Amino acid sequence: MNSNDSISHWAHRALISLKMHVDSRAKDLDLASPEVMILHALDETETSSLMKLARRVGKAHPPVLRHVDRLVSEGLVERLPHPGDRRVKVLKLTQKGKAIIPKVNTIVEDIHSAALGGLDQSEIDTAVHVLKSIVDNLEHRDV
Repeated sequence: MNSNDSISHWAHRALISLKMHVDSRAKDLDLASPEVMILHALDETETSSLMKLARRVGKAHPPVLRHVDRLVSEGLVERLPHPGDRRVKVLKLTQKGKAIIPKVNTIVEDIHSAALGGLDQSEIDTAVHVLKSIVDNLEHRDV
C-alpha cells in the first residue's frame, strides 16, 4: 500500500491542517493552537487538573504545562487548590479568559464546519467511529 493511501497518513495530514488553520486564526488573539484547545476545553469542563486537561486535549503533560503557564501569566487561566487533594491544582478560566471564549469558540466552530464541509452525517459518523476505534486500539494495547 502506498503510504499516501494509509489512514495514518491522512489522519496526520488532517491534524496538521487543523493546527495550521487554528494557528492562523488565533494569532489575532496572540494564542497558539494548543492554547485555543486548552481554553476551549476549560470552557467545556469549567475546571480541570493538569493531567485531565492534557488527556482531554491529547497532548503530553510537559507541553500542556508550558501553555498553561503562559495562559496563567496572561491572566486567562488561574490555578486554584484542589478541595480534596492539596498536591493538585485545579485550572479554571479567569474573567479575562471567559471574555475571549466567544472568539475562541468561533475559531473552533468555524474550522470544524470548514473541515466537515461537503460531508453528510453518515460519512461523519463513520469517520468518528473509525478514529475512535484507532485511538481505543492504540491506548489499550501494547504496540
